[in-house]
Amino acid sequence: MNCEWVRSNITLYVFEELGDADRAELEQHVERCHDCARDAEAEKQLRRIMDLRTKLEPSASLMAECRLQLSEALEEERPIAVPTRAVSPGNSRWLEWLRAPFAGLNLQWQAGMAVALLSVGFVSGAFLSSRGMRVPGGTNTSDINAASIAGVHSINARPDGKLEISLDTLQRRDISGSLDDPKIKEALVSALGDYNSSVRLDSAELIAKAMENGKSPALTADPQVRAAFLNRLRTDKNPAVRLTALDALKGMENDPAVRDGLVAAVMSDSNSGVRIKAIEMLAGQKAPSGDSSAIVALQELAEKDSNSYIRLKSADTLRKWNVPVQMY
Repeated sequence: MNCEWVRSNITLYVFEELGDADRAELEQHVERCHDCARDAEAEKQLRRIMDLRTKLEPSASLMAECRLQLSEALEEERPIAVPTRAVSPGNSRWLEWLRAPFAGLNLQWQAGMAVALLSVGFVSGAFLSSRGMRVPGGTNTSDINAASIAGVHSINARPDGKLEISLDTLQRRDISGSLDDPKIKEALVSALGDYNSSVRLDSAELIAKAMENGKSPALTADPQVRAAFLNRLRTDKNPAVRLTALDALKGMENDPAVRDGLVAAVMSDSNSGVRIKAIEMLAGQKAPSGDSSAIVALQELAEKDSNSYIRLKSADTLRKWNVPVQMY
């Protein structure tokens, strides 16, 4: 037992996370070593201060926002290489890595940073705990509203034609109903922005199919649904979701916002399939007047896009619109 081992494990000791054998050895060392005894007392004082702080409960909206940001960050972030240098046996390896950024700080700064880290840990723990809580059986949709939906866990179609949606609120809840149920619609629209790409795709496909087959005219006419699909077309990282968003927007191409969304997809989407489908949707409509953004965009693509098929589709669409050939 040496001082380095004690310093590496003293926080675990104070928070009662050490095994009995390690705890007994550490206490024996502290009785003999003045410096380690002083460090142990400082850690105990820090815990006493932290215990005095008011315990805060995270709101459902905060957990939903954190969930979404965490998922997006994990999709983009490469794995972080954890330091592998040997320190000491037991649980000290992760603690040594955690302490490294604060090396050289005085005790007051260490205390402040520790409080901040533990606050983050508390919020994360509350969030993870809520994810695991589930109320079995179906739930009436009358007590569900958009603000209470923190996330959508899964969407399943039942043999009777109704949908069963597993929601994450403060607790996980199951609701069921038809597409005409306003609460089912709210849940599906909420799912379009969920952190889980599989859930987003399930929701997009269900809504798009209902709109295509005319089963739910209310969905087609709902500006909230239209805005949600335009948002998915612009921002979703999954090309399958973006393609399904285009399916849902068919028949709305003459709407200025939808046409702007199609033009943006044609010009900047990273997936050639999405771009081609957006061009086909524009081509199916009557020619826009004047020097519209659609004409300008297709002229640029017909002239210099790197994809030969997109150049041809753009030129064909311009000819269909009777745009003078010299303009492209």
